[in-house]
Amino acid sequence: MEKEILKRHLKDLFACTPFARKREEASLPVLVYRHSSLIRRRLGNVDMRLQENKATNLALAVKHIDGVVIRPGETFSLWKMIGRTTGRRGFKEGLTITKGQPVPGIGGGLCQLSNLIHWMVLHSELSITEHHHHDGLDLFPDFGRQIPFGTGTSISYNYIDYRLRNNTANTYQFRLWVDDEYLHGELRALEPQ
Repeated sequence: MEKEILKRHLKDLFACTPFARKREEASLPVLVYRHSSLIRRRLGNVDMRLQENKATNLALAVKHIDGVVIRPGETFSLWKMIGRTTGRRGFKEGLTITKGQPVPGIGGGLCQLSNLIHWMVLHSELSITEHHHHDGLDLFPDFGRQIPFGTGTSISYNYIDYRLRNNTANTYQFRLWVDDEYLHGELRALEPQ
């Protein structure tokens, strides 16, 4: 795993890709798409502590992305924004998928964030440049499903990323927040699509 992380760092270093990094407090004027997803879900006999920890992980992660502006020609990388999820940074053990099985892992549950971002991006003119599917395991089959099966994303720091590129002349922005029950997101733009 560490080898793959290092390879991704080196690849990014030599690619000279302009990554979106700037975050703005004010929201861009045009709402492109809005979605919310329930944070705590029951999954068979999985420890609900992992769901509580996922809520913590999501709250930490959205603070690193909320307000990010993706200008024309820039690439958004989920992991470039969040960074490595470690206990020292406050991330907790949540549910992850490893080799097709649900297992606890530090930073677990962040795929819900990448799922939300992906679903919003599918309603835009942004170009998805990196997207990985979960390997056949649906953690919450038909649990009040609001989006089509197969639109989920799999992520693992940093070599399994979710990335998109703004190949338009428009500027986009993610607004993300959590409350006691839901992960909320908006994709906003400077001009209508």
